[in-house]
Amino acid sequence: MNDQGIPSSSSSGDIPAEASARDGSAEVPNTPDPSQENGLEQRLHRHRSSRRNDSEKTRSSGSSARTHSKGRNKRSPGEMLDRWIMGGCCVLGAVAFLSIGFYFGHKFGTPADASNRSTQQEIPLPTAESEALLDTAFTAYQDGKYRVAMLDFQKVQDTQPALFGIDYLIARSANKAGEQALAQEAAGHAVSKNELAGEARMLMAIINLAKSKSNVQESQQLADPSVTAQNEIRQYIAAHPDDAKAFVNLGDLLRVTGEYRSAVEILHKGVLRSDPETARELLSAKEQLARLQNEPAKTAPSLSELTAMSGEQSLAAALTSLQLKQSEEAAVFLERAKDLYPPRIFRELMKDSAFADYRSDPKVRSFFKEDNS
Repeated sequence: MNDQGIPSSSSSGDIPAEASARDGSAEVPNTPDPSQENGLEQRLHRHRSSRRNDSEKTRSSGSSARTHSKGRNKRSPGEMLDRWIMGGCCVLGAVAFLSIGFYFGHKFGTPADASNRSTQQEIPLPTAESEALLDTAFTAYQDGKYRVAMLDFQKVQDTQPALFGIDYLIARSANKAGEQALAQEAAGHAVSKNELAGEARMLMAIINLAKSKSNVQESQQLADPSVTAQNEIRQYIAAHPDDAKAFVNLGDLLRVTGEYRSAVEILHKGVLRSDPETARELLSAKEQLARLQNEPAKTAPSLSELTAMSGEQSLAAALTSLQLKQSEEAAVFLERAKDLYPPRIFRELMKDSAFADYRSDPKVRSFFKEDNS
């Protein structure tokens, strides 16, 4: 201190320690402590080591779990053998079941097949007496002796009532003989017995149509008999597409109602579908007659062509001559057709509706005589 009692500034040793420390921190940079740096690095190292250990533990536990799962899924050879045996038994059982089903299905068939077999087994065979009567009846029918055929078929029924289809045969011959009441009754029995029921229904529709034309009161009914008959025949054709007689019936019905173009189409279908050895000749001739009804020819063929004509050409020439009022030429052409056609077919053609307007012509009426004895 000086004489005045004021501390001297030149003496640094008298400065307090705290003040000296504060002054030093403010003026001199604070360098890092080596011991602190070492502590921080150690903590970082421990943190990294801990994370590596956790990752290794996780991988180790996952691998252990997978190893354990694989060990759990792995089966012993005995278990695998049992599984194969069970699978094989299932396959063999399925094959055996299918084989048994196929065998019984093939043996017994569907219920419809079984019913058909049962029906076939139940149909009685004609006795010797019935067989002889059937031959006589069919011969009479083919010869156009429809009443004789009807009576013979009735004898067959008296001899063997259970013979299949005999009611329809009686109905068909009775209708040809002009016995419509008996024909309708017999056809009804055939339908009720389900014996040639389709043929019987078609015949009943044709009979009803004929009766409606001859009886004014019956023609005044809600359902058109012509439409009913056409529908019945078409349904029969759908079930019997190769039955030539059904095409003949429908073609004739269409021609009676004036639908000649439709009749031509139907008769042509019948020609294509019919048995060439049986009904083709009749159907083809009717088709030509229907064509001439639909579009009559303007000139008749010359008689000089007669010897070169077929039965069908002669028949068409006869109709053309009648349409042109040349009755004498028509008679010559009809004679030629009669010589070329089998008697049964010629008789059937002479009943065709195309000749209906000429049956009373004295030059040709002898060709249209019917023998219903």
